[in-house]
Amino acid sequence: MEIEIKVGDKSVWLRGTDSAYEICEMKMMRPEKGAEPEPTLVPFKYYSTLIGAVTTLLDMKVRASDALTMEDLIQVIKNTRRELALTFDLNNL
Repeated sequence: MEIEIKVGDKSVWLRGTDSAYEICEMKMMRPEKGAEPEPTLVPFKYYSTLIGAVTTLLDMKVRASDALTMEDLIQVIKNTRRELALTFDLNNL
């Protein structure tokens, strides 16, 4: 699993592996010395459960928002939950 999610003006990726869920960012990396840099997903957060990763994504989206009032904040949370629910079946989490 590898899903791109917009957070503010940048993208992060939620990636599932055999042993963990990772939140990744795209970086230009050289696969070997002297090679040309190429885009590579680099994990910066690791989770053992999907709900932990999704909770962090919600937090990241709230922090990147331009909410100025409690009503704005509630709308950001509702929109993010809707976006994540469309991606995952979160009703059972």
